[in-house]
Amino acid sequence: MGNSKALVVLATILSMAAIGLAGPGEGEAALLMPSDDAMAWEFHSNQVTGAYNWHGVGYDYATGYQEHTYFKFDLADYAGQAIVGASLRVYIVDLYNSNFNISLHHVASDAWNEETLTWSNRPAYDSPVLDRKAATVEGGWYEWNLFAESAWSPAADVSDGYLSLLLRCETESGPGSWSAISWSKEQAGSAPYLSIEASVVPLPPSILLFGSGLLGTIFIARRRPRRQDWATSTGRTSAGAAVPGSRPAPRR
Repeated sequence: MGNSKALVVLATILSMAAIGLAGPGEGEAALLMPSDDAMAWEFHSNQVTGAYNWHGVGYDYATGYQEHTYFKFDLADYAGQAIVGASLRVYIVDLYNSNFNISLHHVASDAWNEETLTWSNRPAYDSPVLDRKAATVEGGWYEWNLFAESAWSPAADVSDGYLSLLLRCETESGPGSWSAISWSKEQAGSAPYLSIEASVVPLPPSILLFGSGLLGTIFIARRRPRRQDWATSTGRTSAGAAVPGSRPAPRR
Protein backbone atom coordinates (compact mmCIF):
# COMPACT_ATOMS: atom_id res chain seq x y z
CA MET A 1 0.00 0.00 0.00
CA GLY A 2 2.84 2.33 0.87
CA ASN A 3 4.53 1.72 -2.50
CA SER A 4 1.29 2.47 -4.33
CA LYS A 5 1.02 5.75 -2.50
CA ALA A 6 4.61 6.56 -3.45
CA LEU A 7 3.83 5.91 -7.12
CA VAL A 8 0.85 8.25 -6.93
CA VAL A 9 2.98 10.94 -5.28
CA LEU A 10 5.68 10.58 -7.93
CA ALA A 11 3.15 10.81 -10.77
CA THR A 12 1.66 13.90 -9.17
CA ILE A 13 5.06 15.59 -8.82
CA LEU A 14 6.00 14.92 -12.45
CA SER A 15 2.58 16.05 -13.69
CA MET A 16 2.79 19.29 -11.72
CA ALA A 17 6.29 19.91 -13.04
CA ALA A 18 5.11 19.35 -16.61
CA ILE A 19 2.13 21.67 -16.16
CA GLY A 20 4.26 24.35 -14.56
CA LEU A 21 6.76 24.25 -17.39
CA ALA A 22 4.11 24.09 -20.11
CA GLY A 23 2.74 27.58 -19.49
CA PRO A 24 -0.38 29.08 -21.08
CA GLY A 25 -1.71 28.21 -24.50
CA GLU A 26 0.92 25.82 -25.80
CA GLY A 27 0.91 25.83 -29.61
CA GLU A 28 -1.66 28.62 -29.77
CA ALA A 29 -1.13 32.36 -30.01
CA ALA A 30 -2.24 34.35 -26.96
CA LEU A 31 -3.21 38.01 -27.21
CA LEU A 32 -1.67 40.34 -24.64
CA MET A 33 -2.83 43.88 -24.01
CA PRO A 34 -0.08 46.32 -23.00
CA SER A 35 0.17 47.06 -19.30
CA ASP A 36 1.45 50.53 -20.30
CA ASP A 37 1.61 52.57 -23.50
CA ALA A 38 2.55 56.21 -23.99
CA MET A 39 3.94 58.68 -26.48
CA ALA A 40 7.20 60.55 -25.96
CA TRP A 41 6.61 63.91 -27.66
CA GLU A 42 9.64 66.12 -28.22
CA PHE A 43 7.53 69.19 -29.04
CA HIS A 44 6.03 68.95 -25.54
CA SER A 45 9.03 67.40 -23.82
CA ASN A 46 7.44 67.22 -20.35
CA GLN A 47 3.95 66.23 -21.46
CA VAL A 48 2.55 62.96 -20.01
CA THR A 49 0.40 61.19 -22.61
CA GLY A 50 -0.40 57.84 -20.99
CA ALA A 51 -4.09 58.64 -20.56
CA TYR A 52 -4.57 59.65 -24.22
CA ASN A 53 -6.64 57.34 -26.40
CA TRP A 54 -4.23 58.02 -29.27
CA HIS A 55 -0.46 58.01 -29.72
CA GLY A 56 1.80 58.77 -32.62
CA VAL A 57 5.13 58.49 -34.33
CA GLY A 58 6.47 61.35 -36.38
CA TYR A 59 9.26 63.57 -37.61
CA ASP A 60 9.12 67.25 -38.57
CA TYR A 61 11.95 68.53 -40.74
CA ALA A 62 11.31 72.22 -39.97
CA THR A 63 11.78 71.79 -36.23
CA GLY A 64 13.59 68.43 -36.02
CA TYR A 65 10.99 67.28 -33.49
CA GLN A 66 10.26 63.59 -33.15
CA GLU A 67 7.49 61.45 -31.65
CA HIS A 68 7.94 57.88 -30.37
CA THR A 69 5.38 55.44 -28.99
CA TYR A 70 6.27 53.03 -26.17
CA PHE A 71 4.58 49.75 -25.22
CA LYS A 72 5.14 47.48 -22.22
CA PHE A 73 3.82 43.92 -21.87
CA ASP A 74 3.68 41.72 -18.78
CA LEU A 75 5.29 38.32 -19.49
CA ALA A 76 4.86 36.84 -16.00
CA ASP A 77 2.72 33.97 -17.32
CA TYR A 78 5.58 32.90 -19.60
CA ALA A 79 8.24 32.42 -16.92
CA GLY A 80 10.55 29.61 -17.96
CA GLN A 81 8.98 29.34 -21.42
CA ALA A 82 10.52 29.59 -24.89
CA ILE A 83 8.76 32.28 -26.94
CA VAL A 84 8.79 31.19 -30.58
CA GLY A 85 6.48 33.78 -32.13
CA ALA A 86 5.50 37.37 -31.34
CA SER A 87 3.91 40.19 -33.35
CA LEU A 88 2.82 43.70 -32.38
CA ARG A 89 -0.44 44.89 -33.94
CA VAL A 90 -1.46 48.55 -33.97
CA TYR A 91 -4.44 50.29 -35.58
CA ILE A 92 -3.34 53.40 -37.50
CA VAL A 93 -6.05 56.03 -37.73
CA ASP A 94 -4.39 58.86 -39.62
CA LEU A 95 -1.28 59.52 -41.73
CA TYR A 96 0.42 62.79 -42.56
CA ASN A 97 2.17 62.07 -45.85
CA SER A 98 2.75 58.41 -46.63
CA ASN A 99 5.25 55.96 -48.03
CA PHE A 100 7.54 56.20 -45.02
CA ASN A 101 8.68 53.32 -42.86
CA ILE A 102 7.70 52.82 -39.24
CA SER A 103 10.30 50.73 -37.44
CA LEU A 104 9.96 48.58 -34.33
CA HIS A 105 12.70 48.53 -31.69
CA HIS A 106 13.32 46.72 -28.43
CA VAL A 107 13.70 48.79 -25.25
CA ALA A 108 16.04 47.24 -22.69
CA SER A 109 14.74 49.19 -19.69
CA ASP A 110 11.31 48.41 -18.26
CA ALA A 111 11.66 51.07 -15.56
CA TRP A 112 8.98 53.36 -16.98
CA ASN A 113 5.21 53.62 -16.84
CA GLU A 114 2.56 55.48 -18.79
CA GLU A 115 1.71 57.75 -15.86
CA THR A 116 5.14 59.40 -15.84
CA LEU A 117 6.78 58.85 -19.26
CA THR A 118 7.77 62.02 -21.13
CA TRP A 119 10.28 62.89 -23.82
CA SER A 120 12.63 64.18 -21.14
CA ASN A 121 12.76 60.93 -19.13
CA ARG A 122 12.15 58.37 -21.90
CA PRO A 123 14.32 55.22 -21.88
CA ALA A 124 16.67 54.64 -24.79
CA TYR A 125 15.73 52.12 -27.45
CA ASP A 126 18.04 49.49 -28.92
CA SER A 127 19.35 50.47 -32.34
CA PRO A 128 18.66 47.20 -34.26
CA VAL A 129 15.36 47.29 -36.15
CA LEU A 130 13.18 44.30 -35.26
CA ASP A 131 10.82 44.91 -38.18
CA ARG A 132 9.64 47.75 -40.41
CA LYS A 133 6.39 48.50 -42.19
CA ALA A 134 5.63 51.04 -44.90
CA ALA A 135 2.90 53.46 -43.82
CA THR A 136 0.68 53.60 -46.88
CA VAL A 137 -2.94 53.24 -45.78
CA GLU A 138 -4.77 54.87 -42.89
CA GLY A 139 -7.68 53.29 -41.09
CA GLY A 140 -6.28 49.78 -40.72
CA TRP A 141 -4.18 47.34 -38.70
CA TYR A 142 -0.41 47.16 -39.07
CA GLU A 143 1.67 44.25 -37.80
CA TRP A 144 5.35 44.05 -36.85
CA ASN A 145 7.02 40.65 -36.38
CA LEU A 146 9.52 40.72 -33.51
CA PHE A 147 11.49 37.88 -35.12
CA ALA A 148 11.57 39.32 -38.66
CA GLU A 149 15.20 40.44 -38.51
CA SER A 150 16.41 37.91 -35.91
CA ALA A 151 17.41 40.88 -33.75
CA TRP A 152 15.40 40.04 -30.64
CA SER A 153 16.32 37.38 -28.08
CA PRO A 154 13.32 36.94 -25.76
CA ALA A 155 15.09 35.08 -22.94
CA ALA A 156 16.08 38.21 -20.98
CA ASP A 157 12.59 39.69 -21.20
CA VAL A 158 10.96 36.43 -20.12
CA SER A 159 13.41 36.27 -17.22
CA ASP A 160 12.65 39.79 -15.92
CA GLY A 161 8.94 39.44 -16.67
CA TYR A 162 8.43 42.44 -18.98
CA LEU A 163 8.86 43.35 -22.64
CA SER A 164 9.17 46.98 -23.73
CA LEU A 165 8.93 48.04 -27.37
CA LEU A 166 9.06 51.29 -29.34
CA LEU A 167 7.69 52.48 -32.68
CA ARG A 168 9.29 55.39 -34.55
CA CYS A 169 9.67 56.84 -38.03
CA GLU A 170 12.69 55.06 -39.45
CA THR A 171 13.95 58.27 -41.07
CA GLU A 172 14.37 61.14 -38.62
CA SER A 173 16.69 63.41 -40.53
CA GLY A 174 16.84 65.30 -43.79
CA PRO A 175 14.00 66.97 -45.69
CA GLY A 176 10.46 65.74 -45.21
CA SER A 177 7.80 65.53 -42.52
CA TRP A 178 5.53 62.63 -41.71
CA SER A 179 3.52 61.17 -38.88
CA ALA A 180 1.14 58.34 -38.04
CA ILE A 181 -1.57 58.46 -35.38
CA SER A 182 -2.67 55.18 -33.79
CA TRP A 183 -5.16 54.15 -31.13
CA SER A 184 -3.83 53.45 -27.64
CA LYS A 185 -4.97 50.82 -25.12
CA GLU A 186 -7.58 53.31 -23.88
CA GLN A 187 -9.49 52.89 -27.16
CA ALA A 188 -11.75 49.86 -26.67
CA GLY A 189 -12.02 47.60 -29.70
CA SER A 190 -8.97 49.02 -31.49
CA ALA A 191 -6.29 48.83 -28.80
CA PRO A 192 -2.80 47.63 -29.67
CA TYR A 193 -1.85 44.11 -28.62
CA LEU A 194 0.90 41.51 -28.79
CA SER A 195 0.22 38.14 -30.39
CA ILE A 196 2.58 35.71 -28.69
CA GLU A 197 3.28 31.99 -28.92
CA ALA A 198 5.38 29.85 -26.59
CA SER A 199 6.66 26.31 -27.05
CA VAL A 200 6.66 23.41 -24.61
CA VAL A 201 9.85 23.24 -22.59
CA PRO A 202 11.05 19.64 -22.02
CA LEU A 203 11.40 18.44 -18.44
CA PRO A 204 14.95 19.01 -17.19
CA PRO A 205 17.14 15.86 -17.20
CA SER A 206 17.57 16.15 -13.42
CA ILE A 207 13.81 15.72 -12.90
CA LEU A 208 13.66 12.75 -15.28
CA LEU A 209 16.65 11.08 -13.59
CA PHE A 210 15.11 11.65 -10.18
CA GLY A 211 11.83 10.14 -11.34
CA SER A 212 13.41 7.09 -12.96
CA GLY A 213 15.58 6.49 -9.91
CA LEU A 214 12.62 6.70 -7.57
CA LEU A 215 10.59 4.35 -9.73
CA GLY A 216 13.47 1.86 -9.75
CA THR A 217 13.74 2.01 -5.96
CA ILE A 218 10.03 1.37 -5.57
CA PHE A 219 10.15 -1.53 -8.04
CA ILE A 220 13.03 -3.23 -6.18
CA ALA A 221 11.27 -2.71 -2.88
CA ARG A 222 8.14 -4.38 -4.23
CA ARG A 223 10.09 -7.43 -5.53
CA ARG A 224 12.12 -8.11 -2.36
CA PRO A 225 10.13 -10.24 0.18
CA ARG A 226 10.22 -9.02 3.70
CA ARG A 227 11.40 -11.42 6.44
CA GLN A 228 8.07 -11.22 8.24
CA ASP A 229 6.17 -12.11 5.08
CA TRP A 230 8.38 -15.18 4.53
CA ALA A 231 7.86 -16.37 8.11
CA THR A 232 4.11 -15.99 7.87
CA SER A 233 3.89 -17.83 4.55
CA THR A 234 6.00 -20.79 5.78
CA GLY A 235 4.51 -20.97 9.25
CA ARG A 236 7.87 -20.29 10.97
CA THR A 237 9.40 -17.51 12.97
CA SER A 238 13.04 -16.60 12.69
CA ALA A 239 13.76 -19.12 15.49
CA GLY A 240 11.97 -21.94 13.67
CA ALA A 241 8.90 -22.02 15.95
CA ALA A 242 5.45 -22.19 14.50
CA VAL A 243 3.64 -18.91 14.16
CA PRO A 244 0.48 -18.94 16.27
CA GLY A 245 -2.58 -19.56 14.18
CA SER A 246 -0.61 -20.97 11.23
CA ARG A 247 -0.05 -24.50 10.01
CA PRO A 248 2.42 -26.43 12.26
CA ALA A 249 5.84 -27.05 10.81
CA PRO A 250 6.31 -30.68 9.64
CA ARG A 251 8.28 -33.07 11.87
CA ARG A 252 11.64 -34.21 10.67
